[in-house]
Amino acid sequence: MITIFFYISMFAVGIIVYLRMKQEARVEKLLLQERIELEYKLRNNRKYEQLLKQNQIRKVYLNKSKSNKLRVINYRKHIKHGPINQIISARDSVRGSTFYLEEMDKIA
Repeated sequence: MITIFFYISMFAVGIIVYLRMKQEARVEKLLLQERIELEYKLRNNRKYEQLLKQNQIRKVYLNKSKSNKLRVINYRKHIKHGPINQIISARDSVRGSTFYLEEMDKIA
């Protein structure tokens, strides 16, 4: 009778231990899934941060290139056409002075 009671109690302890281990295995599985999800989110966040940094760098580069383009355009407007305007005004002044000299020759 004592041996039957002993075997029943050992069987009950075995079942309790089995159920505990099964519960711990479920908890570990859930924790592992949560860890994998968090690592995946972290990886996505890092990629997103890298993309943001690249976009910020691109924006800075674009802003610099836009300002450089504006400088080139301003250079082309003011400097490139400046000598042409000076040549035209000098040509007009030479015409005026030759006309003046021709008039002086006619008078003399």
